[in-house]
Amino acid sequence: MTDILIGLTKSSIFSLFSVKKLDREILDEDLKRIMLIRNLIEEGSDFIKNNCDGINVNSYNSELNQYACDLFIELCLDEIPEENRRSDDFDITKEIGEIKEYFDYIYANLKYPK
Repeated sequence: MTDILIGLTKSSIFSLFSVKKLDREILDEDLKRIMLIRNLIEEGSDFIKNNCDGINVNSYNSELNQYACDLFIELCLDEIPEENRRSDDFDITKEIGEIKEYFDYIYANLKYPK
C-alpha cells in the first residue's frame, strides 16, 4: 500500500516538473512549483494520517521530498548552457549544493497562504 501511495504521488510530482515553463528566466516559476509540491506532499500526508493505518508518514514525506529535490536538481542542471559547464571555474558539486540549498529553503520556509 505504501509503495502504491508513494508511486502515485511521485507521478504527480513528476508531472509538475515535466510541464514546459512559459518563460524559463522567471525564477518565481520554480518557487511556485516547489511550494505546490510541498503542498501536495503535506496534503497526501494528512490523508495518510487520517485514512491509512500502518504507513510511516515520516518515511513517505522523506522519500517524496528527496524525489522532488532530485528532479529539481536534474531540471536545473539541464538548463546550464554547455559553455558554462566547460568553463574551468564550473564545479558541478557546488552547483548541485546550491540548487539543493535553494530547494530546501523554499520547501522549509514558504507556504501558500491559507
